[in-house]
Amino acid sequence: MSRYFYLSIFIFAVGCISFFSACPQKTVQISELLIQADSLMYPYTDSAEYILDKIADSPLSDRQKADYWRLRTKAHIMKGKSTVEDSMIIFSLDYYKRQELKEEMKESYKLALNHFSWKNDSSSYNRLMREAENYAEQNNDSLFTYIIFRSIANDCRNAGDYEAAYRYYVKASEYHFSYPSTFYMAGLSLSSLNNKQKLDSLDYWMNRAIQSAEEKNDIRSLNHYYRNYADILIKFEEYDKAINNIRMMKRYGQDSLFSAQPYMMAKIFLQKHELDSAQYYLDKMLEQDFGTDENRSFMFTRKGLGLFQE
Repeated sequence: MSRYFYLSIFIFAVGCISFFSACPQKTVQISELLIQADSLMYPYTDSAEYILDKIADSPLSDRQKADYWRLRTKAHIMKGKSTVEDSMIIFSLDYYKRQELKEEMKESYKLALNHFSWKNDSSSYNRLMREAENYAEQNNDSLFTYIIFRSIANDCRNAGDYEAAYRYYVKASEYHFSYPSTFYMAGLSLSSLNNKQKLDSLDYWMNRAIQSAEEKNDIRSLNHYYRNYADILIKFEEYDKAINNIRMMKRYGQDSLFSAQPYMMAKIFLQKHELDSAQYYLDKMLEQDFGTDENRSFMFTRKGLGLFQE
C-alpha cells in the first residue's frame, strides 16, 4: 500500500509541475496570437477573426482581455456588424487608461465612440467625446484630435446628421492638412443637405480636395472627386461647372472612371434638352458599352429621349 501511495503522490506532483509550467507558455502563446491578429486586422479581417475565435474560450489576463475585446470590436466595426458584446470595449478603454497605454487607449476611444453611435446612446457618446477631446487638448495631440473629429464626423454622417458631420469634418481639417479625403467628405456632407445656397462652400471644399489630391499625384482619388463633384453639380443644375469637371477627368484618362464621361455628358445634355448633343454621347456610350442594361435600354430609345422633349 505504501508503494502505491508514494507513486500516486509522485504522479500528482509531476502533473502539477507540468500544468504550472505550461501556464506561462499558454499565456505567451495567447499574447503572440493577439499580436498576430492585430497585424492581420486591416489586410485580412477574416483571418484575424479566426485567430480571435481560437482563443475566445481561453482564460485571459486583464491585458489579454483588453486586447482581445479591442480587436474583436475593431473587426466587427470593419465588417459592419457591430454587436451588443462590443460594449466590452469600455473594459479595454478603462484598462488602457489605468496602465497608461496611450496608443491602445486612443484607438479604444475611437472604437467606443463608434459603438455608442451604433447603440444610439447619445448620452454616453457625448460624455466620451468630451473626455477624448479633453485628453487630446491636455496632451497637445493634434493628430489624435484630428482622428477623433474625423471619427465623430463619420458617425454623424452614418446617422444621417449631415449638418453635424460637415461641422466635424471642418474641425478635423483644422488639425491635419494632408488628407484630401477630409476636405472631400466636408463637401460631400454639405451636398447631402440639398441646399443650393451652400454651393459656394461646397465648391470651396471640393476644390481643396482636388487641389490636395493633385499635389499628392493621387490620380485615383482625383478622378473620384471630379466624378462625384460633377454629379453634385448636375443635381444642382450647375451644368457648365459639371462639364468642366468632366473634362478634367479626361486629363487623367488613364483611370478607369474615364469611361463614365460619355454617360455624364449625355445626362447633362438630356436635362438641358439639347438632344443632338445628347445623342452624340449616347453613341459614345454604345461604343464603350458603358452602364447597366437597364440604363442603356432607357437612354438608347426614342421613348427615353421623348421624355425630355415634353
